Amino acid sequence: MKRRRSTPGEDTTVDVHDDTGLQPERTTLAWVRTAALAVAVCLLFIRTVPGPGVLVVGAAAAAAFPALAILATARRNHRLRVREFVDGRAPIHVVPALAVSIGVVLLACAAASLLLTQPSS
Repeated sequence: MKRRRSTPGEDTTVDVHDDTGLQPERTTLAWVRTAALAVAVCLLFIRTVPGPGVLVVGAAAAAAFPALAILATARRNHRLRVREFVDGRAPIHVVPALAVSIGVVLLACAAASLLLTQPSS
């Protein structure tokens, strides 16, 4: 495992990898883009889907929670991916993927049910 000092004079070290394709960085950026887009879709959901405000905001908040958690932990998760990559491991992180997928399905079901239950004008 390679290590280098993060800045001169600091005692902390940072894991460094030799992947010219920067696989851990691409993975982290993909997760951040996906989570940011999921939050944007939740905000769009609040703005456009008709229905009782409490239900609309509640469904959007429930769907946005996993994405916001991914955004909040992106830096820590990136360091974990680099460490795993340097160690020669590449485990699949199922929980975040499943959480975001469930949030998207929840939002789609909420949108469909709220749109179908609205009286036609």
